[in-house]
Amino acid sequence: MARHQHVHKAKRRDLCQRCGKRIPPVALRHKDPFCSRVCPEATYGTGPRSRSGRMVGGLRIRTA
Repeated sequence: MARHQHVHKAKRRDLCQRCGKRIPPVALRHKDPFCSRVCPEATYGTGPRSRSGRMVGGLRIRTA
């Protein structure tokens, strides 16, 4: 009896979700799928932290 076998590409947890580079040990411990801050910014379309400012109590604080 022949079975249909699904062929899945195995996801390597030690490679960046965006660029495929190795993830640093600290990111692996925190289960972060990206190798650097630049990769999630590019993936999710968010800008650098310095450009977006920060939120304090629901108000956006601009940094100079």
